[in-house]
Amino acid sequence: MIHTYNDGESQYKEWTKVKHVPQSYIVAVFDGSWKHRIRWRRVTPTTSANSSRSDIADPNSSDYTTLLDLSILRPVPKVVRPVSQQFPYESRRLWTKVTSRLLKKEFGEATKEKVAIEQKQRDEAAERKRRGIE
Repeated sequence: MIHTYNDGESQYKEWTKVKHVPQSYIVAVFDGSWKHRIRWRRVTPTTSANSSRSDIADPNSSDYTTLLDLSILRPVPKVVRPVSQQFPYESRRLWTKVTSRLLKKEFGEATKEKVAIEQKQRDEAAERKRRGIE
């Protein structure tokens, strides 16, 4: 939702939720999903006591214009260096053993690998602290 406010007033500071914004201040609404289509439509401010918020954001209205259609886009494939060329603390290299154990459904062994990594990191952090290295 997009709304207006008046410079001299401070009531807008109390609008912490969408439902707090008075209908007369709403100028546009959005509808959609980040996986499919995002639409918007302009709202004519109403002063009628009979209008409801559901009238403003009616998703079945034909007044909507597509802002962005993500369904037609395709993900860009990842380009990642082979694990053997990664630095020791890069995520894929660091967690390779855990990942392979999980894929083999060896959950106990994966947990042991994870605990070993975490303990090594704690030990290295303690050593840096002892030496005064940030």
